Amino acid sequence: MIINMLRKILSLLFIFNCSITFGQSTIQQLFNSEGWELIDKYENGSEISVKSLDGQPLEAVMIANTVPFEANTLLEIVYDVDKYDEIFLSSQQVSTTVLKSTPRFTDVYQHLPVPIPFLSDRHYIFRMDTINNSRVAWTLISYNNTYETFLKERDDEFNKPVYLVSGYGIWEAINNGDKSCRLSYRVYMDSGGNLPGFLIEWLNKKALANIFQDVIVEASSRSNQLNH
Repeated sequence: MIINMLRKILSLLFIFNCSITFGQSTIQQLFNSEGWELIDKYENGSEISVKSLDGQPLEAVMIANTVPFEANTLLEIVYDVDKYDEIFLSSQQVSTTVLKSTPRFTDVYQHLPVPIPFLSDRHYIFRMDTINNSRVAWTLISYNNTYETFLKERDDEFNKPVYLVSGYGIWEAINNGDKSCRLSYRVYMDSGGNLPGFLIEWLNKKALANIFQDVIVEASSRSNQLNH
């Protein structure tokens, strides 16, 4: 039961967590398509790969598959932050508040209640870039930012949750020319707190598959609505 609960928590965390101080070198390693080791393949064709990043204690994780949707459809779903509660069914406990939206990025606050004794809630502000070159990327903004007053109010409201600061994520979709595309999602993420590294990595792989599938299910739903 504890493992299932932790898996659910990590699935919530995985969508959003990362750090604007993550380091340019590490970001470049995550972007780089070389060095990924395939470790698992699901019946639906999705492949899970891992990669060690220089200077980081945990492995990055990537999931990829060829899916019957065009790239823009999938990336628009990822960027549709206002509808996350409807899209990410594996993350229903998280609360989402859009703080700022510009032509270049959107800043969003999220709070995650953690229903396990002696583990604190998590919260964070992530910045998601607009769709560009078949990609959507996101980073967490550090605690000391223009939203610091807002965060201090949330500290009081939620009894000092852990503020997450380590990670980076990239959604990439490349069209194949036949109304399908190669969709991938690669993440380096540390959920904070006292969970051991091996457990974080194992849970990350499970959570990534759930989130990836949520996007595909939403794309299918939107496609069906257009055809009726």
